[in-house]
Amino acid sequence: MSNADVAAEVRSGTKRYPGVTALDGVDFSVRRGEVRALLGKNGAGKSTLIKILSGAERLDSGEALIGGTSIEGLGTRDVAALGVATVYQELSLVPEMSVAENLFLGTWPRTRGALDLRRMRADAKAAMARIGVDIGVDSPVGSLGAAGQQLVEIARAIAQRPALLILDEPTSSLAADEVRQVIGVVRHVAEQGVAVVYVSHRMDEIRQVADTATVVRDGRIVQTLPVGSASTEGIVTMMLGTAPEAVAVRERRPSAGVVRARPAHRQAERPRHRHPPRRDPRYRRGARLRPYRDTARAGRPRPSGGR
Repeated sequence: MSNADVAAEVRSGTKRYPGVTALDGVDFSVRRGEVRALLGKNGAGKSTLIKILSGAERLDSGEALIGGTSIEGLGTRDVAALGVATVYQELSLVPEMSVAENLFLGTWPRTRGALDLRRMRADAKAAMARIGVDIGVDSPVGSLGAAGQQLVEIARAIAQRPALLILDEPTSSLAADEVRQVIGVVRHVAEQGVAVVYVSHRMDEIRQVADTATVVRDGRIVQTLPVGSASTEGIVTMMLGTAPEAVAVRERRPSAGVVRARPAHRQAERPRHRHPPRRDPRYRRGARLRPYRDTARAGRPRPSGGR
C-alpha cells in the first residue's frame, strides 16, 4: 500500500483512561476505496479508535494521520476539514425539517446574506444522487422510515466530500431489507474512492459490505484480514480470545424440557435469585411454622415463642 492510497492511519497509538488502557500500541491504516470492518466485543477499543480518527479524542502517545497529515492537537472541526466524516449510531436529524434542510443543517447556502433555497435544493439532490438514492429533498425527515433517515445521515456526511467515512453501527435498528439498502449505499460510496470504517457486530452483514476486517481485543489489534477468506468461527475466536464452543444447557420448563446452547464463556452466571426467598408472612419466627391465622379466628391466642 503506497502512502498516496492511505486515507487514515494510526501509528503505535496508545490511549489511557483512569484505570484502563483503551488502546495499547495500535497500528491501523485504511486505504481509499476500501471498506474496513472494525470488529470486537464491547469495551475492546473500537469506539476509542474511531474517536481518535475523528478528532473527538487525542492519543496519549503515538500518532494519528489523515491523508498523511498529523491530527495532533486538532479538534473535530479541523479533522473534518481534512476529510473525515462520522455517522454515529444515534441519529442527529431534525424531524420537522426537510431532507434538504437537514443535509446542510448549520451550513445552509446563502446569497447576499439570504438563505438560497434554490441552491440548497440543487445541492441536496446532488448529495442524494451521489449515494445513489432517490429520496425527495422536500420531504420532512420525520416522514421517512428508519432506513431513509439513516441514508439521509450518510448523504449529509458524503456532502462534505470526505476522504474517510466512519459508520458506527449504521444498521443496528434496521430490518433485513433496509440493511441491504444501506449496504448498497456503502459499497457505492467506496467505489467513488472514499475509505470507509464500518463498525458492526453482524457477521453476515460484514461479509456483504466489507473488503477487510480488523479485530480489536483488549485495546490491541489482533489481526487485519480479508473478509472473504476468513471463517466466522476464526473471527469470533480472535474477538473473544477463546474458541466459541457452545455448551448444551438443559433447562426444565413447565411445558417441556428445553435444551439451549450457550457459549462457554457465558456459563458462569449469577444465580437466578440473589437473595433467599422471603418467609411466608403467615408464619412467625420460632412458631415451629404453625400458621396463626386460623387459631386467631378461633379465638385462641397466637403462638409467641418456640413453644
